[in-house]
Amino acid sequence: TMHTIDVARQFSRLLGGRYVADGPFSGEAFREELLKPAFQRAVAAGSSVTVNFDDVAGIPTSFLEEAFGGLVRSLPAISDHVFVDRIAVVANRTPQLWPFTQLAVQFMKEAAKQRRR
Repeated sequence: TMHTIDVARQFSRLLGGRYVADGPFSGEAFREELLKPAFQRAVAAGSSVTVNFDDVAGIPTSFLEEAFGGLVRSLPAISDHVFVDRIAVVANRTPQLWPFTQLAVQFMKEAAKQRRR
């Protein structure tokens, strides 16, 4: 079964910056509280995670990089492709967020490439 994180409902409509130190609802907090546990459960169960950004007011790129790139950096034992294969980033009802959902995937790929260096 697929696990879905509804960011606006389960985390916040107003997303913050990169780190917890930057203020509330940071990418770091999102990763540690929601994304990482859900991803680890999904991998263990052979399923996937959908991260739904519908109804958020906007998505700071620093939030995205820390959440998604940071996830890759925080789990060095997991193969690069697993992140992109097992995490879908969507905003089905919010077309203006689509570039950001693609950016989240890009950040995972970039972080994976960096760790191979």
